[in-house]
Amino acid sequence: IFRAVAFPAHSRLLEMMEYVAANPKLCAAAVLAAGSAAALRWLAVAPLPKSGAEERAEMAREWWVKYLKITPHFDQLIKDLRIQHMGSDGTARGSITAAGPLLSATGTLHEGGLFELIDTFGSLAVMAAGHPAGVSLEMGASILSQVHAGEELNIESRILRIGSTVGFTAVEVSRAGGKRVASATHTKHIGQPPLERIRQNLLARCVPVARWLSQRALRRMEAGMAQLPRLSSGTMEEALALQLLPSGHESGAHSYAVEHLHLLNGYWAGHGASSAGLLAAAARELLRSNGVENACFQDISILYMNPVPAWKPVGLFVAPLASEEKPGALSIAVEMRNESKVFVRGRFTALLG
Repeated sequence: IFRAVAFPAHSRLLEMMEYVAANPKLCAAAVLAAGSAAALRWLAVAPLPKSGAEERAEMAREWWVKYLKITPHFDQLIKDLRIQHMGSDGTARGSITAAGPLLSATGTLHEGGLFELIDTFGSLAVMAAGHPAGVSLEMGASILSQVHAGEELNIESRILRIGSTVGFTAVEVSRAGGKRVASATHTKHIGQPPLERIRQNLLARCVPVARWLSQRALRRMEAGMAQLPRLSSGTMEEALALQLLPSGHESGAHSYAVEHLHLLNGYWAGHGASSAGLLAAAARELLRSNGVENACFQDISILYMNPVPAWKPVGLFVAPLASEEKPGALSIAVEMRNESKVFVRGRFTALLG
């Protein structure tokens, strides 16, 4: 009586346990439910199994090769990319010829083309290690020399560090002879909801099923995207279609752009590399308006703050900054934003000599 009065919740719990124990079927169902909950909880936090890791990395490589052939998004610029290796240790290696829309009107590799390679190979390294390739958070590059049309480029990437929600990668771009063209870093969001993590862990333990589901998803994607238009531009400037605004425009913007289908990513928002290309184009136009032609950017850093909306005009705001670190250089800050939020911020260091 004292227990029922002083501890009513405890009393009800005891009654429930006695009732379950007296009913064998209910008892079995309770044990099964508890076991299933424990298994799902374990799958939501457990690391991916080491067995089959190389097979999963090869499956990711096959998926990317097929995806680049069928996508109507910005990644179609590297549809001829040769992905030679993806290792479960978080490494990737490939090559491509600098040609087509990867190039600027002057016949050199455009910053948008360079960042497309950086973005892709950072994602390849993350996926090779079994993690999802989420959105980009930050990219930065030090450009050592220009790349001209027809040159063969080798790209290598590796994981620097992987956390629970963020992955850090390094990307090196070099000529076929081994001379380095650019060194870059790429930070990606790799966090997953618990249910998606459980699904990934289950598929990692049954690679044939994962391969079948991946191939089915690619077939559906190919069928759905077959009727969508493909990029027909000859240069990166034509693809980006940056529109200059008159000096002193009421919006305060230097220029504006619209992220059309061919500038989007797989999430149907502005692609990180196309956004970097637009920021670089705006910075270059500022230099041209000040009499600096064919400027070379040496250091570039891009910070992604919000998804860039598709099919809506966004303004680009450009401001020159004094560079005390490097004499003969000019730093330029560029923002892509609308009236309510900032989407992307970039900083470019141009050599004026």
